[in-house]
Amino acid sequence: LTKLASFMIIQIFFVQAISGSIFDKLKDMIDEPSKIIELLATSIPTQVKSFIQFVLVQMFLGCSIEILRLVRVAMGVARNRFGPNLSEKERNSKFLFLEPISATEQMEYPMLYSEMALYFMVNLIYSCIAPVMSYFMLLTFGVLSVVYRHQVIYIYSDENDKGGKLWPCMIHLLITCMLISE
Repeated sequence: LTKLASFMIIQIFFVQAISGSIFDKLKDMIDEPSKIIELLATSIPTQVKSFIQFVLVQMFLGCSIEILRLVRVAMGVARNRFGPNLSEKERNSKFLFLEPISATEQMEYPMLYSEMALYFMVNLIYSCIAPVMSYFMLLTFGVLSVVYRHQVIYIYSDENDKGGKLWPCMIHLLITCMLISE
């Protein structure tokens, strides 16, 4: 969880924020290298629009794919089309890497928690600079809560539910995000 979340925070947040602001201020940085921190501090807040767009696209696209289960449906159709379908046992068994559409799925908790930590960090950093970001994050967390609550109750199996073992790791990750945002 922490490696995936660290990668997402570094790759998406820092690379996008710094690269978007560096290209705007590159000439000033070359002229005065001692003011790089100052230039980044003034240019990173201009990236708020791109992060709002990123969060909204991720939320709407991710939730629609999650609800429609496009990957699972495509795999199920391919399994029914190309796999053996002579008996009930063959129809409900895995064929190569294709599983039937009726097979239960596992929830990918580390991926979900890493995405939530990234959204949390973006909210912490940009909510002071652009308070409108808090409203978008409220919408995002609200929609994600409804969608994943439905998916966990009705779609996913509870086989890989660890009973709260990821909770301390997630809390440490959120505290780290708070420290980074300061």
